[in-house]
Amino acid sequence: MVVTDCGGCTASDAVNVNINGDVNADAGPDKIICNGTSATLTAATVAGASYEWRTTDSPAIISMDPTINVSPTQNTTYILKVIKNGCEDSDAVEVTVNARPSIGATATPPSVCVNGTSILNASASGGTTPYTFNWSNGLGSGAQKSVNPLINTTYSVT
Repeated sequence: MVVTDCGGCTASDAVNVNINGDVNADAGPDKIICNGTSATLTAATVAGASYEWRTTDSPAIISMDPTINVSPTQNTTYILKVIKNGCEDSDAVEVTVNARPSIGATATPPSVCVNGTSILNASASGGTTPYTFNWSNGLGSGAQKSVNPLINTTYSVT
């Protein structure tokens, strides 16, 4: 910048505007969890930055660590704010909470003779379909299994 007075004299000065760096917040991908479980949220690393995690339901900071474990009981949006050299940026990550399914198993008939056949059936409700069933005792997957036990045997299904 140059200034000239009425006598033709000039003076100049300069001012520098420094860039403090680029801050790009990245809260990672959205997560889906079952009710009663947790999710790990991890911010992309920004060297020399500080981190603040909040939810959209509360302005209170819940963590200042780049990685947090959360166990919401309902769908929750988490807001990450990254701050470096006075610059800041925010990003959001949604944690969707699915209800847990309930499961039931039956054996028809529940009692058999040695080498007799019983049909195991699994059924589920709630949660999010489609369901997959995994049986114990090496039976593998599927909603229905045929068994021929030689001794009293307990079969579990997940």
